[in-house]
Amino acid sequence: MKKILAIVLLITLVVWGYGKPLAITQARFEKTDTFITTTIDYSDATVREDLSFVDGVKNGAILWGNALRNFFSNFYESYTSGFEGKSIFAAILWGLFGAIWLIFKNLFFLIVTVVVNFFLLLTMKAKLFYYVGFIISVAFVNALVKVVGNEDIDGSSKYSN
Repeated sequence: MKKILAIVLLITLVVWGYGKPLAITQARFEKTDTFITTTIDYSDATVREDLSFVDGVKNGAILWGNALRNFFSNFYESYTSGFEGKSIFAAILWGLFGAIWLIFKNLFFLIVTVVVNFFLLLTMKAKLFYYVGFIISVAFVNALVKVVGNEDIDGSSKYSN
């Protein structure tokens, strides 16, 4: 039962976070952050003078919601476009092995995106309660992901004796 509730909460988080802007400070908005070759764009973010506890909770939820949404949408888009222009043999191989490759690839990008944005959002100058809300929100989503990954659908843990 916990797993079903966690899945419903994660789906709700992804749907709720769709298109929601992050709340950032003016200093973060004016700063250009680059990771490897990618420039991190905050052009759609809401600029606030003082970030509050609620802003921290929202930023943590939006961070994970957008990351999970991007994981699934990029997976679907890449998988379906992988069949285009291929011979029947190549399409069969892609059908069998493309999903496995894309899961690992998109999981890697999800982890990198979350870690980089986590530190960028955590290093903004804000009130103490922003940081508390942000950490609580991120920890809550991490707990949901752990429940989904460690528990069978009937409620028994995979790791219990």
